Amino acid sequence: MANDFPLTTPTIWQRVRLLSRSLLSIIWIKQLEPLDLEFGRASIAALYRCRARSNGLGLDDQTWSDLDLDTYCGQLARGFSIFGLQQLYSVLRLGRDRIGLDAQRTRILAICEQDTFLAALRIQMIPLRNVRQELCSLLFEGVAPRRPWWSPYAFLLPITMTVSLGACFFMPMFLVVAAPLLVGFIAIQSRYYAEVEDWEATWDAVRKLLAVTIGISKIGADKLCVLLPSYPFGALQKRAAAALRGLSPSPFIDFVPGLRAYADWYFLRNITGHLKSYSIFKANSALIIECYDCVSSFELDLMLAQHLSNNSGRCWAQ
Repeated sequence: MANDFPLTTPTIWQRVRLLSRSLLSIIWIKQLEPLDLEFGRASIAALYRCRARSNGLGLDDQTWSDLDLDTYCGQLARGFSIFGLQQLYSVLRLGRDRIGLDAQRTRILAICEQDTFLAALRIQMIPLRNVRQELCSLLFEGVAPRRPWWSPYAFLLPITMTVSLGACFFMPMFLVVAAPLLVGFIAIQSRYYAEVEDWEATWDAVRKLLAVTIGISKIGADKLCVLLPSYPFGALQKRAAAALRGLSPSPFIDFVPGLRAYADWYFLRNITGHLKSYSIFKANSALIIECYDCVSSFELDLMLAQHLSNNSGRCWAQ
């Protein structure tokens, strides 16, 4: 009996196409949603504490607890960062005036009508969900580590060590200088290592905040200015890019395995970079605050718009 559907041998071109599709399906795996990190009550309420000093105390703790607003905040903020959660907590406790409510209502309506475009912007904000440190204490309360007395001369430390080690190849007697200097470097590293690690989490949050500001500006600044003119992402882009370049570590340091550890312990790379970050933050503190206000407020509007979009029975009171 003849076969009605004879088998055909695929051509080389067909095999290449099948192989390329298989490779693309492996490469373009759907991005996994990061897990929401848990933050304590003090971190979540940091922005509220700063605003309550000038705007009054707002909703008292007992009323907040009776209304179970902690649970409500957790439900709304699921899938968003600590920045949006802080903004939500502050608004729920302090409220908004009539003008602020009308403006937010307009923004949320615009977001609900542009869900496809705003979904692309939300993808740009995913890195914020990996932030491990809140920034309000640093930005608004001035809680920053103290600079040691020798910090203005920190740039001389790696230079001195490099010269001493280089001189040892020509005159071994310079080991008398290099050995005590190395012991001093190890002592400094042991003293400030934990502080630098804690501060690195803060600077990682700042870098991600600036990177998200730039990312949103690149993919939709013009449309966003028309859709939501109260968010100045386009105006912040160039300043944020310049600040981010100063905060970003050298990519070469991670290219060579083990180079980071040697640079930290023998040349105090992390300590000098840690001290340099103080001056960078002081020079860009106003910009970082602008980015924080812009991104966290935008995230709050996205949060509320998503909450309303998921509720099919919503309506707007005119």
